Amino acid sequence: MSSSSARGQTEPLAALLAVLLVASGLSLYAGVIDEAVHVDPDRSVAPPTMETVDAHLAPAGVVEPSRLETVEEVLPDGYTANVTITTSGTRWARGPPPDPTASSASRSVSVRTAPAKIERGTLQVVTWS
Repeated sequence: MSSSSARGQTEPLAALLAVLLVASGLSLYAGVIDEAVHVDPDRSVAPPTMETVDAHLAPAGVVEPSRLETVEEVLPDGYTANVTITTSGTRWARGPPPDPTASSASRSVSVRTAPAKIERGTLQVVTWS
């Protein structure tokens, strides 16, 4: 066998260009895959939970604070939640104190505070896992 110093060698510039092209192709492929299967990590559970809780507490359009006793029935599985109703003078709450980093949703609602007495209030739902 003859030994030659020119065998099996590649120009450094050509090798560098090949590595650059492979790395660019992998980056492009990873970017396309990420866009195709991207899951938003900031998906908040509070807004859809707010809709469900509001429908449960206010079947006739006016929030009934007494219905807070059964609100756990409509809360999402796997999440802890705090539901709070506030009016100018009264506050009703159900659930543990909310986590400060939890997602929340609130809306203005009509609240029955006594028979034939309806006040403007706020319904707030805070959810965390």
